[in-house]
Amino acid sequence: MTAADKEKEKVAGEENMKAGAAFLHINAKKEGVGTLPSGLQYKVVKTKNGKKPVDTDTVLIIYRGMLIDGTGFDSSYRNGQQEHRPPSRTKRNPLIDQPIAEPSGRCGDDVVLSS
Repeated sequence: MTAADKEKEKVAGEENMKAGAAFLHINAKKEGVGTLPSGLQYKVVKTKNGKKPVDTDTVLIIYRGMLIDGTGFDSSYRNGQQEHRPPSRTKRNPLIDQPIAEPSGRCGDDVVLSS
């Protein structure tokens, strides 16, 4: 990688950090958006009356990863790789490696996470 390429990458990274911070600042003010101590933002989009799972249960994780401009970068819908795992393994955000707690915690709820 040339020095010019490294500089371009550095500038692009700084611009992305600013855009991400601006997005989170604006998003935090939207109705229904909560922020956890880790900085992770969440919004419960749809609440179901499902049971609250315990660690002996297995839950199905269906997700769609998107950039702040709406571009998708990963999707269990697209790649067909929904995950089944105990609830204790769904309580960490792999992007920030911190507990996310349970903003909703009921089977069937749709929750949007932003970090």
